[in-house]
Amino acid sequence: MRAKIAADINTLKADVAHKKHDLDAKRAQNYADQLEWEANVAIDYAAASIQQAEWAVLDAIVARADAQKAKAS
Repeated sequence: MRAKIAADINTLKADVAHKKHDLDAKRAQNYADQLEWEANVAIDYAAASIQQAEWAVLDAIVARADAQKAKAS
């Protein structure tokens, strides 16, 4: 009887350890997915910032040309 109880306890402990391992692996996968998503957002933000900077340069060029034209008039 004690052997059966000990075996059942060992089986239960093994099942708990397996479930914990599965949960830890799932949690790690979710964390990696979250970090990948955040990296993609950061890349998109950086690309948009570069585009905004390019437009600002073009606006500055046009403003400088207008200022020189106004000065020459």
